[in-house]
Amino acid sequence: MDGQDGPLHCPRHSLKHIKECVVIASCLLQSQVPQYLEMSMYASFLELMDRFAEEAWPLIERGLAKESNFRSITMDEQVPAKYQCDSFSHPQPFVAGLQVDEETDSALAMSAVLASKSDITHKLLDSHMHNMSVKATISRVMEVWRPLCLEAKIFSCDDGNWWDFHYSSHRQTMALMQTGAVSTMRAEIRTRLRLERRVKAFMSAHADSFGDLIQSSSREGAYFDITKKSKASFATWKEYGQAGKKAMHNFVLPYSRATAAVNATRAMVWFDQVEFGKFQRDQELAIQKAERPAGAVCCTPVRGMPIVQLP
Repeated sequence: MDGQDGPLHCPRHSLKHIKECVVIASCLLQSQVPQYLEMSMYASFLELMDRFAEEAWPLIERGLAKESNFRSITMDEQVPAKYQCDSFSHPQPFVAGLQVDEETDSALAMSAVLASKSDITHKLLDSHMHNMSVKATISRVMEVWRPLCLEAKIFSCDDGNWWDFHYSSHRQTMALMQTGAVSTMRAEIRTRLRLERRVKAFMSAHADSFGDLIQSSSREGAYFDITKKSKASFATWKEYGQAGKKAMHNFVLPYSRATAAVNATRAMVWFDQVEFGKFQRDQELAIQKAERPAGAVCCTPVRGMPIVQLP
């Protein structure tokens, strides 16, 4: 960050700056992709960051607001324009370039289509009034997304279930990772998560109507039923997550080892101490099992208890 922007926008021990700082950090990190950070690693970071900033942090704020010591605090500073890298107000237009190969061209074009359809879906759900038919609104949403499942081979999804498409759409993001278009990938991921939250909010607000639709076995009732997603789309989602996990390990492990060689204490604070303790105990048990004489019996240790070797 420039000059004194760090202490200004991300001061220590300031709750109202936490969300702002997380978003700023993600935008600064974006400038290092893909030169220093893999696209798949950054995608995983965005998945975590977005859920924290847009889902977990508001819950934390509401919890803090109930504490007497925090009631007077003004929450959430705004991210300054120079450190912003998101725009949800309008879907990003796509302009085909002569220097772009066919696969890149296809991935970028599809990303623009997804942004446009997400924007339309938000408008449909936002326009739903209390006395309107939930079934009719779902039917309109179905018409928005049906062509992608029927015509776009990259998705291979069931046009009768929105969640099947949602999980399948991670295949498109994996294709986008190959293009190096990091800002487009960021927009696609955050747009997908934003729509997921909107769909969940709509379902929650009209839970009774959804219950009736599901009981009636109607196509509208099945459309937002997450249990109807296919194994194939779920496998796509897992593959997407594993790619990010692998890239994260490829980056973090060498860096952690290098840091530990200089300052082991500093390297240790990066890890979940509870899980690391479990890992250590499992490793100790494996070593003792490998070293014990043939015919010896070893008991399985209770968590937190020393390993005991029995004759």
